[in-house]
Amino acid sequence: NIFFNSLANSFDIIWQTNNQFKKLALINIISITLGTLLSAAIIYQSQTYPSFFIAGLSASLITLFVKFKGMTSELNIKTYFASLDTQLIKKTLIESAPLTLGSFFYLLCYRVDVIVLEKLGKLSDVADYNASFSVLEQIIEVIWAQFLIVFYPKMIETHAKSPRHLMKICRNLSLVLIPVFLAGFALSYFVSPKVFNVVFGAKYTYSGMIFTYLLPAQLCFILFSIYYRVTIIFKKSSLIPLWCFFAACLNLVSNINLIPTYGVMGAVFTTFITSTFLAIATFIYAHSSAKKLLLSESVK
Repeated sequence: NIFFNSLANSFDIIWQTNNQFKKLALINIISITLGTLLSAAIIYQSQTYPSFFIAGLSASLITLFVKFKGMTSELNIKTYFASLDTQLIKKTLIESAPLTLGSFFYLLCYRVDVIVLEKLGKLSDVADYNASFSVLEQIIEVIWAQFLIVFYPKMIETHAKSPRHLMKICRNLSLVLIPVFLAGFALSYFVSPKVFNVVFGAKYTYSGMIFTYLLPAQLCFILFSIYYRVTIIFKKSSLIPLWCFFAACLNLVSNINLIPTYGVMGAVFTTFITSTFLAIATFIYAHSSAKKLLLSESVK
């Protein structure tokens, strides 16, 4: 799954370098929707732990196929690859190594939960947590990630005109997201168990409650994703790998201590702790970087 998803993400980069952000967002929505529907059908029919692997693999292959077909129908791939500068690629890979390492540790933050649950918890907890987290991840991918694909170029344009205005926009966006998630939490508390019961079967009704309790962690993740991109725009992202490494360690230690006592809810609380740390760290660092940037510009 990691291999196929990484390959699919490489197609995203090609779209972005050609400034095809809206088309990329549309293709992502189509691929994620098809993958989610297929996954739900497989899990509903089988309702076994291996069905999660089969569903995930099927969704990854569909995503890869849709993105590849969409790219080849819009872009001249032979011309694109013929124009690539190998020296520039090498330089870019070296410069992006710290962020790549940070992404690896960040991935661990949200995957080690299932591993520790499998070792220290019950198999049913693994299934419930995996179902709820996977659905929430797909929803965030469809709505928020596609919004960022379109919004990120505007963030860069705003920064070029006024870094102060960029921070104001990000703060206002953050303030809007908080009541939206509070309303979503209240609605999900009553609706999600019933939805999971219908979509995945009666065995996964409790996954709907886990889905609800994961929402605060996802809010923190979204705030992190906003200010993480701000630090990249400011060219001040060198500390991100360190934060993600610390978050991965915090996640592992918290899971080992909480899961034996609280089961799947221990994994949920650990995810919230990790996401909160990353959100606060990036928020403080982004604002600090903005102040230093504005101070240096005023001196000039």
